[in-house]
Amino acid sequence: MANEVNGGEGMNERVDGNGANGGVPSPNDTTNAADSGAAAAPVPQQQPANDAGSGTPPASADDLAELLGAKPVDDEAKAASDAAKSGSDAGTPPKRPSRTSRPEDAPDEVFRVPTLKHFSSSTRIPQTLEACVERALSQGRRLDHTLIHGKLGTGTALLARAMIADYAPRRMIELDALNGVNVPLLRRSVERLGERGVLFIRHIEVLDGSCDQFLAACISRGELPSDNRPPRVAGTERGPANEFERMFGGTPTPASAASIRRLPNFTIVATAHITNRVGYQLRTRFEQMMHLRPDPRGMRRAVERVLASAGVTFDVEACPQVERVLGSLCDGSEQLVKSMLTRAEIEGVKHLDLETTISVLEDDLSSRLPDEVYGASLRDYLVGRDLLGGRDAAHATPDAVERISRETGWGEVAVRGALAAISKDERARAQQAAA
Repeated sequence: MANEVNGGEGMNERVDGNGANGGVPSPNDTTNAADSGAAAAPVPQQQPANDAGSGTPPASADDLAELLGAKPVDDEAKAASDAAKSGSDAGTPPKRPSRTSRPEDAPDEVFRVPTLKHFSSSTRIPQTLEACVERALSQGRRLDHTLIHGKLGTGTALLARAMIADYAPRRMIELDALNGVNVPLLRRSVERLGERGVLFIRHIEVLDGSCDQFLAACISRGELPSDNRPPRVAGTERGPANEFERMFGGTPTPASAASIRRLPNFTIVATAHITNRVGYQLRTRFEQMMHLRPDPRGMRRAVERVLASAGVTFDVEACPQVERVLGSLCDGSEQLVKSMLTRAEIEGVKHLDLETTISVLEDDLSSRLPDEVYGASLRDYLVGRDLLGGRDAAHATPDAVERISRETGWGEVAVRGALAAISKDERARAQQAAA
């Protein structure tokens, strides 16, 4: 069911693509797994609910009704309640109603960044965003529309949530485009924000063209586009003057004054991993664009903070090895933290020496991450590097495997799994091309 919780000064909501609310959004990010700049937090062993790449259907009428505050009846819960009241199933306990699934990449068990000051980074991006927040607060205006983009694992959602937390909006609504977001859901979300509200959209590059146009219109005109545009009348509007305008800046169809409503001063904060997939009109409307690049040192510090919260440390001599792994492996920090905590518990120690830490990096971590993650990371790592000696992944020599293992710190088992994943992908592409 949808929840609205008082979050300090304002309201915070996390809404999945079906319009269900997963509770108060905490500053964390699993899609970015490490999301490098995390502060210390306890680590409960809880797994995310949904599959990362699956997505869900667009919002239904019942889901949107839930978003607007209605309380649709859970059929399963109703059936259990009726059975309990009637006594027909007296011999068996009533079935527990199912809970609403949280968004797949919103676990808060490992990394948390309560404010921008807690984001571990070797760059000045957190300080730059902090200055933006301070200007908005001192001038009593809305926060700048901001797009934070970077590769998987760089901390885009963590940084965005920290920025929003520092701004302390009166209401924040979070949407994840991977779970299915459409124009009706965006419209209802915008209508609910009010003054100084923030709409946080993750994976904004997944939105379709109609959503891009809707958001671009909200930003540029400060008006809520109408559902019922008047028909085009010949001679009342001009067409695009050239090819560029036709593609990117064609004159929109005017709507009647009665059908357009002024929007409150709200802010869109968005994250993306593939920026060039965000529509041109929408992308150029953002007032701030921040590119988070891989930051192995910041990621290592984030891992150390989380371990320290559990009273666990690792040998300082292992820092270069840890940074090599985090810098070459996308989306691996969370699993690395879990691997180290598990090993410390098994060994009954609070300090992992150099040998044990390397064993965790080469043996334990590779058993937690699938070969496809290593394969995608190795494909990126090989760009501009001739480590395979001109061979394809299926015919890599033992010397090449050993060299890649040494440079990345993954271990030979993980490297061979990565090469196998790349080879499998290449065969599938060849078969598809042949068909």
